[in-house]
Amino acid sequence: RLDAEGISNANAWYAYLSDRRQRLRSFLEGHPSKAEFQDVLPGSALLLASALVGIEWLRFACRVFLLLAKHASSKTGSEKLRSALQALPPAKQSDVRNGFLALLHR
Repeated sequence: RLDAEGISNANAWYAYLSDRRQRLRSFLEGHPSKAEFQDVLPGSALLLASALVGIEWLRFACRVFLLLAKHASSKTGSEKLRSALQALPPAKQSDVRNGFLALLHR
């Protein structure tokens, strides 16, 4: 929903997902117990890296939702994603496109 409650919830999820991303990144970059964890569960680094990619996609979805909530007019609504994205200012359209491409590149 593009109401105040929906925007507040999306902001909360974005903050939560950002925290989870930071925790996964720090663990993958050399947490002290990383070696012990990999001994118990071989291939765990690949599993955690996959989880990190999933979190990045969820963060991207939250960012797009928040942009649409901020810039979309009541005519476009969230049901017509293409027209809602086209209603964004050109710089924000570029941000969405670049964010999407950055995620694909990973």
